[in-house]
Amino acid sequence: MIVPLTQHLFELIARDAAELEKVLPVGVKFGINIAPDHLQQRKL
Repeated sequence: MIVPLTQHLFELIARDAAELEKVLPVGVKFGINIAPDHLQQRKL
């Protein structure tokens, strides 16, 4: 279940990244933590 949720989250971030870049202050950074299961998935 965690891998599909993470895939969905990445899709949302990718979709919204350009807009976020416009509204967030310069230098803002995002960190995304992934579980070991993610590294075993070819789809991710």
